[in-house]
Amino acid sequence: MPKIIVIGLGAMGASLAEALNTHQNYIVYGYDLLESVSQTAVSDGVIQQAISCNQINNTSVDLIILATPPTAISELLSLLDPQQLILDLASVKTPIMQASENHFHFVGGHPMVGTEKKGYGGRHAVNYRSANFFLMGKQLDINHVIDLLEPIHSHFIQTTAKAHDENVAMTSDMPHIVADALVAAVIKNQETETTLSDYVGPGFKDTTRIAGANPELWSQILHANRDATYIAVTKFLEELQKLQAALSENDPSVLTAILTKIQNGRRTLL
Repeated sequence: MPKIIVIGLGAMGASLAEALNTHQNYIVYGYDLLESVSQTAVSDGVIQQAISCNQINNTSVDLIILATPPTAISELLSLLDPQQLILDLASVKTPIMQASENHFHFVGGHPMVGTEKKGYGGRHAVNYRSANFFLMGKQLDINHVIDLLEPIHSHFIQTTAKAHDENVAMTSDMPHIVADALVAAVIKNQETETTLSDYVGPGFKDTTRIAGANPELWSQILHANRDATYIAVTKFLEELQKLQAALSENDPSVLTAILTKIQNGRRTLL
């Protein structure tokens, strides 16, 4: 009967704990900085038992899952048994893999299930089923993690920290900055005598959804992956300038050709 501890019962951690806890053969413990969250998770059936920070190393389990912000993961690693199998869920991997060098069975993980919803109440917006779940570490440890997480039915993909961070910078970190910049531009250019909120439709809402995410968390993520994200933003600006130049040419056919190429490219990604 697998026993698992989930540290951090925010949206991602609580959702993962709940998915595992609903499997009748699993025992899932949980810890959160807010004791009230841990107790609520027990009442809701998200975890079977809440434990204290001091109990973590003294509780015999098969896996410890770190579902906290990146900076907290590095701090937690200094407190945990270096022989324990540990998995983290952070969306930046290089600094965390470096911080885990003294842990013999650490697996870096990143499930692509992020949401702008934050906290325990956001767990319903997270769905691990069929989601890409990146893993890196020693092969035997990765295999063990995949076996233990079988009930969540994710699509597990092995990679390296470098490849992960470079690719996520393009598909996640840079888009977040673009969404932030778009909102900032609209707010800055909003006329005082009218409100642009009356003109906001689905397009703006879809494009800027992630700008509503937790600023403190995303500041940590972007800073931790700043080099790769800087390169990604630079590439985005190059493409934005091409579109700006096409507008200045006042030739609809040029703009149509560019947008058609982009449309076709999007179909290869989704």
